[in-house]
Order: sequence, then structure tokens, then C-alpha cells
Amino acid sequence: MTTREAQIAQFIDRHYEYRNTPIALENYLYNETRLSSSAIRVYQEYWRFGKMEGTWQCNISAEALQERLGISRSSVERANRALVDASLIHRVNNGKSSLDPFRQRVSTTKILFPKKLLQYVARERYRGDLKSDPKKDLLSFAKSLADEQSVAPPDKRLIEIKTARRMLNGKRDLSPDIKRFAAQVSWSILYGDMPLEAYGSVDKAINAAISLIRNGRWSEPRGMKDHHQNWSYSPDLEDDVF
Repeated sequence: MTTREAQIAQFIDRHYEYRNTPIALENYLYNETRLSSSAIRVYQEYWRFGKMEGTWQCNISAEALQERLGISRSSVERANRALVDASLIHRVNNGKSSLDPFRQRVSTTKILFPKKLLQYVARERYRGDLKSDPKKDLLSFAKSLADEQSVAPPDKRLIEIKTARRMLNGKRDLSPDIKRFAAQVSWSILYGDMPLEAYGSVDKAINAAISLIRNGRWSEPRGMKDHHQNWSYSPDLEDDVF
């Protein structure tokens, strides 16, 4: 590299933002997922903003991503759905704006670390902060955190099992209506207007949903068909309900 190019590179390195993602992350995204190039770019933006926040979560709107990445709004929305399905992010619906009831607050996006991704990272060359620092096992560390609610969002099938059991109340007739309600409740908690953060636990959110169902005040979750047209109850749900 010539002196000019070296000086330019050093200037860029010193003064401009870098995405700064692990090598293993990019290998995982391209080798193990079927994400589109747009979805990968959207994920990398979430990663960068989450890292900047220091909490591995961020509040960046679809409009901002559209402008930053030069892609369409529909591409951002498709990317969000694909990233959720790949267990790479969890999206929290923050409800309506207190200043404008006709406007949604920007959703919070949380970075997730699926087991396969951790396995990719664990195979990479270890970088200790100090030479004397012994190598720490990433997979063991992740396993030690498994009981913390912040590690991953609630499981769809588990929500449906709990919902169906409480609606049955000891009976053994798992009707299509109960399965349908269970699927709708799981969507509401994971993506809709009943986010876990608003209720404190999965059980409390399920209890609130069942109360609405029994009082005839439940309706199909707003936005469910728009965002997940084929959303349905988990296969063989009866096997775990009874």
C-alpha cells in the first residue's frame, strides 16, 4: 500500500464508524441461514446499534433502516420476519405513542444468540484480553445463563401448551377453537399487543388473554395476518397438552 493509501486508511480507521462483528457471525449468517442479503444487512445494523447502546438491543425504525440501507420498507419488514424466524432477534411491540394514539412507538429489537451461532463462535481463535487469561468456554458460559429470561424470548409451543391446558381446565377435548386461540395468544405475546414486558411473566400474559377470551372480548390479534399470514398452532400440540 502506498503512503497515500496508508494514510487514508488510518484516517478512516481513526475517525469513522465500523460495524465490528465477529468473523464467526458472518460465517454463520452466510453458511447456516437462508437469509437474503437485505435481511443480513438489516441484522448487521441491529448488531451495530445494539453494541453501541451496550445493551444488545435498540430502537431503530423501519423508516431509518430504509434510508440507511437504501432498501424498500417492505424489504425491511420481510427482513424482520425472517430474522425473528431464524431466532436472531426478538421484537418487542411498545404499543401506541402517548402523544399520538394513531401512531405506533418504535419496536425494541433484541439481539439473540442461537446455539448454532455460539458453536460457530466457539470454534474461532480465542482472543483473551491478557495472555495470562485462561480460555473460557463460551458454550458452558451460555448454558449457565439458560435460566435467565433475558437470554431468549418465550417459546411459542410452550405458550400454546399452557394456554390450551388452562382453557381446557382438566377436560380432554382439544377443539379447533382452543388450538386457534392458543396460536393467537402465542402471537400476541411474542409479536403483538401483549408483550412480556407489559405483564412481567408468560403466565400473567396468558391469564390476561384467557380472561378476555372467556368474557367474549378477544379478537384476532391486530397485525397477525399482515406479518405472519400462515401463523398457526404448533403441530401435534395434543402430545404435550395431555
